[in-house]
Amino acid sequence: MRFRVKMCFILVLCVFVIGIVVFPLNSNALTIQKICGYIEPDITYLNSEAKSGFKIQIVGTTASAISDENGYFQINGFQSTPDLKYSLEITKVGYLKREIKDIQINSSIFVGGAQSILMWAGDMPVKGLQDDSINMSDIIQIAKSFNAVKTDANYNASCDFDMDGSINIKDVIAISKHFNSTSDNYENIEISIIEEDLKAPEGLNSLWYTGTTVVLNWNASGSNISGYEVYCNEKVVGTTSNTNFVYYEMTPNSINVFYIKAFDSEGKKSLPSNSITVTALADDHGNTMGRATPIESGREILGAFQGVGDLDYFKFVPEKSGIYVFRTIRGYLVSSKIVDSNGIEVGYINDYEYNLNAGYEYFIINSSALSNGEYRFLIRPKSIKPDLAIEDVQIASVLVGNPAAINVKIKNVGDVSSKGSFRVVVDIDDQKNVLWADCTADIVVGESNSIQVNNGLNGITDWIPEKSGSHKIIINIDTNNQIDEIIENNNSYACNKYIDDYPDTFETALGIEMGKEVKGAVSNATDKDYFYIVPKATGVYQIELPKSKYTNVYLYNSNKSQIEKTVISYDSRNNRLKCYVKAMLNANEKYYIAVKPADVQNYTFEEYTLSMFEVQ
Repeated sequence: MRFRVKMCFILVLCVFVIGIVVFPLNSNALTIQKICGYIEPDITYLNSEAKSGFKIQIVGTTASAISDENGYFQINGFQSTPDLKYSLEITKVGYLKREIKDIQINSSIFVGGAQSILMWAGDMPVKGLQDDSINMSDIIQIAKSFNAVKTDANYNASCDFDMDGSINIKDVIAISKHFNSTSDNYENIEISIIEEDLKAPEGLNSLWYTGTTVVLNWNASGSNISGYEVYCNEKVVGTTSNTNFVYYEMTPNSINVFYIKAFDSEGKKSLPSNSITVTALADDHGNTMGRATPIESGREILGAFQGVGDLDYFKFVPEKSGIYVFRTIRGYLVSSKIVDSNGIEVGYINDYEYNLNAGYEYFIINSSALSNGEYRFLIRPKSIKPDLAIEDVQIASVLVGNPAAINVKIKNVGDVSSKGSFRVVVDIDDQKNVLWADCTADIVVGESNSIQVNNGLNGITDWIPEKSGSHKIIINIDTNNQIDEIIENNNSYACNKYIDDYPDTFETALGIEMGKEVKGAVSNATDKDYFYIVPKATGVYQIELPKSKYTNVYLYNSNKSQIEKTVISYDSRNNRLKCYVKAMLNANEKYYIAVKPADVQNYTFEEYTLSMFEVQ
């Protein structure tokens, strides 16, 4: 008996020792207050329950949470090992599993930015298993239950994505949205550290907005706040210590998502506030006093007329009394006048000079008889100096590898003539001082001088773009302050220039040789590349884009009529392999080839290789 007790004691001791060696106690574990975020199914739905029921689990642990009807989830009290990277797995029957990898959980975190974590519908279980892809087997499951309602025997709840009690065309549309996708196709997710002692701003709303400007307002976060960051479409667009902010740089007709984060003196940030979506008006500025765009002294303002009779209103409150000057930098304004808060016009003293009182509200009203037209202007106190501004930039439209001449038009919007020389410098993309030119001519008030920028690095005289796509061009004038100006910080102008790799029309199509490969890229939904070939011998030829996912190839005769249908080939899992056209071509006849986006609504930038060869 004593022998048995002794052996049991030894056995228990061994198990205890092995447990310590193999599964050591984590003495450095951190207790994480919360891991939270919001889930959003990427479908159209009316039933808010569609957001609920998603399981969020830290892989390899028992820590998990289930999303509620708002899509919110929160994992509390997780025991984390410092500097160890974890994965977060999100699942729900009927949805494609999402795994967010390589997360360091050393403090409370918020998963996702202002936008919720999107989940794609369509991965249905077959015999109780999901295959982590949306494919034909899932379509078959939908087909088996199509038109079924809850009371029917063949109703499959996992196919009822919007939870409206029936399997219908809306569920088919939902699965088609991400057809052929796998879990690897999900985009990366933003992870934010939650500073628990900072309260997220609340009550964000827009007081009013125009086509370019929005006034934001929110509630204060607390006494330990140093300021607020303002975000538009996931980018910081300004900081302020106030609980309101005016953003001037929306694009008319654009959709803009705003949210706010508070920060303290150490730079710690709060969770984002509620987000609001502002759809900028088609008209860039308000057309009444009540919707006038507020402007500041000396700030350059951009506007555009949307048609004959269009009016743009701006509100200006001078900080000091005195004579103010209205100057047009670009564009022809048929009428520009200033009125007071009662709508009474303020007479100008001389050449758009006005005597204005500090603290009073004045309204600038711009109008044009032209149907459309862009303009830029500013208002500022009168001075005795010149002021140089970039009125316009002209960049020749060329293809990759060809010289593009750059011409800069500079206007004196100051109060006296500009005398002396200054330099114009051009930055392109990330490269500084690519081109430059010196202006030695005097520029009188209100007049402009055009300068061709024709000096550059290594003796070049023109910019020769080496790759297709959008290029950022920044023009800087008088960077060394050789001219003493009224405003020294308005001497830069930024614009984008799109450079194509190949011609985009039948008329300008590039001739290529049969049998040779052509490499190119379709950069956006409207980009097209046109080529032509002249076969030397009659025969059956194949023109193809191997491995293309987002671009198609088309074949036309000399009359620009499509002669054969484009064919898409797929593998056994319904993944796209290539796109091609096979046709009988006659010797010495001209044929056109076009490479275009396969779907302009859901296009992604893609590089392609165009192959051409004789089949027989």
